[in-house]
Amino acid sequence: MVGAGGFLDDVNASTESIFRCLDYLVERAGPEHVGLGLDYVHDIDGAFAMRKKSPTAWPNTIMYNYAGAEQAVGLTQMMIDHGYSDEAIINILGENWARVCGQVWA
Repeated sequence: MVGAGGFLDDVNASTESIFRCLDYLVERAGPEHVGLGLDYVHDIDGAFAMRKKSPTAWPNTIMYNYAGAEQAVGLTQMMIDHGYSDEAIINILGENWARVCGQVWA
């Protein structure tokens, strides 16, 4: 599940928008098949400056924000508030990735 605002319903990548996308995926695939891949960009201002400085390198791109690590707390609370089980939350926050990587890299 992506955390780039350009792929969400909110270019600012709000926690609420991330949760709506996550919940949509969970409804369709199940919590055992959803994992966070938030596309975190440490220096978002630098990334925006780079795009503005070299517009031909980034043609037709929308300036959008990326989810930050600090949003994981709010996202977790939203999952709790919406009745996600502890197991589902743990899986979504990382265990699903660990399982898949363990199976693929074994």
